[in-house]
Amino acid sequence: MNKKVKRCLALFLALIMGMALLAACASDDEAGGPGVAPGDEQDAPMLVAPPPEGANLADHIDIIADATPILVLNINIPAGATASTSQIYDLIQNRLMANRGGPNWPEPGLAVSWSSDDAQTIRVNLREGVYFHNGAPFTADDVVFTVEISHANPGGTAFARWHEVDRVEVVDEHTVDIILVEPNLDWRYTLSHWATPILSRQAYLDNPDDPVAWGSIGTGPYRVTGFSTGNYVHLERCDDYWGDAPPTRSLSFWTIPELATRMVMLNNGDAQISFTMSPEDLDVLEANDNFTVFRHEGWLNTISFNFMGDEIQRCPYFRRAVAHAVNVYDIAIVANGQWALPTPDGNIWGLVTPYRLEGLARREYNVALAREYLERSVYDGRTIAMRTAGDAAIRAAEFVQFQLGEVGIDIDVIQMDVAQWVEAHAWGHELEMWLFAVAAGPSAIGYVSGILAPNIGTNRSNINDPYFSSLIERFLVEADDDAAREIAHDMQRWLWEDLIIIPLWYGINGIPAVQGIGGMHLWGNMFTYSLRGIYWDLNQAPEHLRP
Repeated sequence: MNKKVKRCLALFLALIMGMALLAACASDDEAGGPGVAPGDEQDAPMLVAPPPEGANLADHIDIIADATPILVLNINIPAGATASTSQIYDLIQNRLMANRGGPNWPEPGLAVSWSSDDAQTIRVNLREGVYFHNGAPFTADDVVFTVEISHANPGGTAFARWHEVDRVEVVDEHTVDIILVEPNLDWRYTLSHWATPILSRQAYLDNPDDPVAWGSIGTGPYRVTGFSTGNYVHLERCDDYWGDAPPTRSLSFWTIPELATRMVMLNNGDAQISFTMSPEDLDVLEANDNFTVFRHEGWLNTISFNFMGDEIQRCPYFRRAVAHAVNVYDIAIVANGQWALPTPDGNIWGLVTPYRLEGLARREYNVALAREYLERSVYDGRTIAMRTAGDAAIRAAEFVQFQLGEVGIDIDVIQMDVAQWVEAHAWGHELEMWLFAVAAGPSAIGYVSGILAPNIGTNRSNINDPYFSSLIERFLVEADDDAAREIAHDMQRWLWEDLIIIPLWYGINGIPAVQGIGGMHLWGNMFTYSLRGIYWDLNQAPEHLRP
């Protein structure tokens, strides 16, 4: 498709969908934001109601997984860290602490209690009487193994969290001392993060050459009973689970790349919930009485540059040219219609991330100013690769491609699947620009150390500046709240000024489900979804969609 045709299509979409977006944004503002009703507490979305009294619960629920394919079930492998696999990990495994968001986290998980006097050595008392799905008892040695195996796999997402741990010392069979590399006031978030499930050493010893065999063994309420890479995952409830029993006996997650097929499966009753749909299909389903569409504010989508890339990527005038050449309102509409919220300002700090600095203005859409900056830059007219993944991001990237073309920047959009994209953009990569999402979540320290700190695999933009790194180092050990806030504000000012990451829009995740589906925990971002309490009340389901 040539650039002129793409531009016409995008502008046409902008015209017909603009009013819907504005109406959706106004509705959200009146309601206190997506998912929050007037008068509700801010932590209301974290609450999961149990099935209603007298519910006729289905034994099985078929779930169409997120657009990211489930390629491998092992958090220590780069391709094993996607939105879809994170949901599976939450069901089959447990962390030391539970992070359900809001003011009450962390809650006990595999740890029943914990304490620290210096934010560097944490004494953790482990739960007794817990068994892995392979029958091996959970002990302190499994915590040691989990940290050791993550350190042996620095490309994995588990390492991005466990690298903060220097070592684990066994006190006794159900007590450990976790010693951090340096004091970290956010250690509770680290130990409750979705990417820190505790794995079984015995499972590894039994199948060291099969990463799925040992990576998918956990202590969670469900066990894996079937797995076909890029196709499906079947889970069965563990009736001897030590915690609260899930209401649904079995779940199946299906990888369905074609959006049209997803729609057919929902309407035919072959699936009861889907975690990725096109904006057009979401609009249709929202108007269909057979379905409920849950709305949930998701990740911040951005344009990013490689801080350690070539001279064009490092050129501040080039980055400013890009920032003034893009219209975030049009991009949001093209990407996801009413299911996208244009970023309200120029800050890449998440809307729910503590210490957020208000007043950092978004760069205005100004073609003349963009051309002026481009003229002052080192850009030489060559084609620059912009890598992206996911349907909404691809649509946005193609529109950005020709917005930048208006000012004389030639972009080649390279489409990847999410697993390929994650692996390609690990720390130290030599790629150029990208358009994708950043997980600005509920922990300021976790966000800074997981997304912006040097040498971390998930620092996709390779940010490594001496001044900025010094701010990170101070922030991670600052105990005074007011001082921590000032450091965080300095970091946000630097990020705003340097423009390594340009915010575009927040995705509003529309999750369609047949009537009667409930019990989903949606909070923070797509990596903190939990389906442990999901149920399907057949009394509320349309008759032709019942099993």
